[in-house]
Amino acid sequence: MGSALIEQVNSGEKFLDMMPEDLKSKWNSINEAQKASIIAQSKFYKLDTPYQINHFWKTRPGFSSTVANVEKIDESQNPNAAVKTGISNGYMQNIAAELDKRFKK
Repeated sequence: MGSALIEQVNSGEKFLDMMPEDLKSKWNSINEAQKASIIAQSKFYKLDTPYQINHFWKTRPGFSSTVANVEKIDESQNPNAAVKTGISNGYMQNIAAELDKRFKK
C-alpha cells in the first residue's frame, strides 16, 4: 500500500505538486502512514487554488513554518516570590475602617 500510493499521488495530486518549497523536506522526512494520513485529510478540502493549497499545508500539525512566540511558564520556579496586586496596605486598611463605621450601627 505505502510506496505505490505515494508514487501515484506524487504524480497526480495538485496539493502535493504545489506544496510550498519550505515544507518539502518535512514531507520527505515523515513516514508512509503520516503521508497517507495527510493525503486522506486533503480529500475533505477544496484544493484548487494556490491560496487554498498553501493554507492547507500551513494548517497541518508539524508543517507550519511560523514559530509561535511562546514563553514556557514554570509555576514552581520561584515559589517564595511575593505577588504584587497593585493595592497598598494603607488603602485596604482605609476600606476596612470605612466598612467598620458603616456596619457597626
